[in-house]
Amino acid sequence: MNVNTPTEPVRAWLENLPAEKKPIVETLRRLIESVAPEAHEIIYHDALRYGPPDSGYPILYIAVFKAYLNLGFFFGGFVPDPEGLLVGNGKRMRHIKIRSSQECENPAIASLLARAWADGLQRVEQLHHR
Repeated sequence: MNVNTPTEPVRAWLENLPAEKKPIVETLRRLIESVAPEAHEIIYHDALRYGPPDSGYPILYIAVFKAYLNLGFFFGGFVPDPEGLLVGNGKRMRHIKIRSSQECENPAIASLLARAWADGLQRVEQLHHR
């Protein structure tokens, strides 16, 4: 993944974002790149998804809504969250509601992303071996 050279579908999606959401999305993309430089970035169901190359299984996502963005964790229910950032009560998926670029500066988010990516890689590997 290189946030400076997105694929054509990602670039087109980014260009169509509301102006006030673009800086937040770019900040989140850079955070994800910092913990998962090998991540494959795609658009799926009008959201950015991140997973291991050639896997087909996502680990993280960014979804844009009118009042906030979701930084999503497909396996977030299994990741330690000592800061209590994650929202959701399903068996597996969790997210963080982000309303500003400043919220992204919380170091706990980068730590959580790193833990989630490492855990997600192991879980995706297990899924491939089923």
